[in-house]
Amino acid sequence: MDLQELKNKFRHKTKADIADIDLALQAVPFLVRTVEALESELSDCEKRLEHLEQLLNKRRPSSYKGSKDGLTWHADLDDKNNRLHLSFSGTIHQRTAKIASNNIFPIFYGMRKECNVILDVSHLSGFNNRVMFHFRKVLYTLDVMGTERVIFILPSDDTTILNSFRNASDNVGYQVFTAASTEEADAILEKGSHFLKA
Repeated sequence: MDLQELKNKFRHKTKADIADIDLALQAVPFLVRTVEALESELSDCEKRLEHLEQLLNKRRPSSYKGSKDGLTWHADLDDKNNRLHLSFSGTIHQRTAKIASNNIFPIFYGMRKECNVILDVSHLSGFNNRVMFHFRKVLYTLDVMGTERVIFILPSDDTTILNSFRNASDNVGYQVFTAASTEEADAILEKGSHFLKA
């Protein structure tokens, strides 16, 4: 039996005419088998999708913490709000900056377009231009990933860090703002872009 023929014949009808009774009686067993086959295929597809989601979640973590030689870093992706929290604290130098930045990159691939990022470096010490090289990689990757806004939490008393992050943000495609704390940054994003101040 031809499914396309049945579709053409009955697509716009709510019930079969008496003239179509023989065709309708022949079609019922065929349609039941077709529905069963489609249900089985749908079930297999759902199982494959669940399996692929599990693989994807294993390969794309949503949170990562690490520490090395006095530096601690934390990356946490809030998928519901499409928001990434990055924080670095302690004493940093070129080698630990490289390790930390390389370790957080896998989190970025779980971001969706127009993600907002809160980057907290307010508790860093030992900052210099070689360290900034690795943060520039992070900022560039955020740009490539289609980030909408980045809010920096910077130490108010360290002009080196302040100037370095401001200079590194001159040519990025996302909007850059500052906040005094993570709580303030979250509150600013909750209120919306018209409240943001550069």
